[in-house]
Amino acid sequence: LVRIRGAGDAAADDVVLEIKEVRDLSGIDCIDSGREQDPFRILVGQTRIAYAPFKHLGYFRFRGRNFWVHSWVDNYKEVKIETSFSTREDLQEVAYDVGVQLGKGHIKHIAYPLDLQLRREQLRLIDNARDQIAAACDELARLTVDAWEMFCREAKRKGE
Repeated sequence: LVRIRGAGDAAADDVVLEIKEVRDLSGIDCIDSGREQDPFRILVGQTRIAYAPFKHLGYFRFRGRNFWVHSWVDNYKEVKIETSFSTREDLQEVAYDVGVQLGKGHIKHIAYPLDLQLRREQLRLIDNARDQIAAACDELARLTVDAWEMFCREAKRKGE
C-alpha cells in the first residue's frame, strides 16, 4: 500500500494505492501461456468483475517486473478460512456474493458491440440446459457442504 498526499493538508484527501505484482501463472493450463505476466489482463478482469470502476487503475513495469495498481477500496475485507467463518451461513453469504460478482462481470463487454446478442444466446442456452444446470448446482452445493463439515471436524480435532 502506498499513501499519496492529496491537494491539501487534510489526510482525508490523500489517496491510498494498492500495488500488486503480476504473478506468473504459466503453470495454470486454462490461461494462455503467452499472456501470463501481462498486467493488462488483470485490468480487464478487474474492470469486468468490479461492482464499480476502480479509481486510479493502471499498470507499470519496474526492474523487469510487472505491477498493477488501483485505489484502495473502502469496503475491502480479507477472508481467512481459519477465522472468518464461524457458521455455515457466514460461508454461504460470501459464496453467494462471489457468485453474484463473478456472474455479473463474466460477460460484461466481452462481445462488444454484440453484447445484447450474446446475452440472448446465453439465456437460450440456460433455458435449454436448465435441468443439467440445476443438477450441477445441487452437486456443487453438496460438495461445498461436505467440505465445510470436513473443515469443521478437522478444526475441532486440531483444537482439542
